[in-house]
Amino acid sequence: MAEPAERDANVVTKLRTAGAIVAGKTHTVEYAFGGYGTNVTVGTPWNPWDLKVQRIPGGSSSGTGSIVGAGVLPGGLGTLEELLEIWVSRTLAMHGKPVVVLDPSGVFDPLRAQVDLLVEQGFVRPQARAAVTWARDVAGAFAALEAGQQTPTLTAAPDELLEAEP
Repeated sequence: MAEPAERDANVVTKLRTAGAIVAGKTHTVEYAFGGYGTNVTVGTPWNPWDLKVQRIPGGSSSGTGSIVGAGVLPGGLGTLEELLEIWVSRTLAMHGKPVVVLDPSGVFDPLRAQVDLLVEQGFVRPQARAAVTWARDVAGAFAALEAGQQTPTLTAAPDELLEAEP
């Protein structure tokens, strides 16, 4: 097992300074690289929807997803992959929690521009874009979380249903 960290990551330091209470580090896929959430080194987090049979929690930030999904914590830090999973699941009304991206340096500006272009060209609905809030600072992220950001979710028109759907 790895030695405990000697200091917090920069993002954790900034969150603590802004008043966040850090509950701990959850398990994740080794090197945060993998789509199933399994970790043979430190153990795989339980999927909170079935506590009798251990099912894969999914995603590289599986511990965060498990703890938030169980309702223990209101949110957590994750990877880009997790952002996309949570964003899509929010858009599809699989959960009603706000999705907030803390982006102080603008590293996600190209992603935002791409989504805007996809909306403009009709590939993505405006409601999907509205299902995530972007913040430049911790205070803005906390404000968005506290507001709850009730965003619209999508409902498919009959002609948009896939053949396998009822």
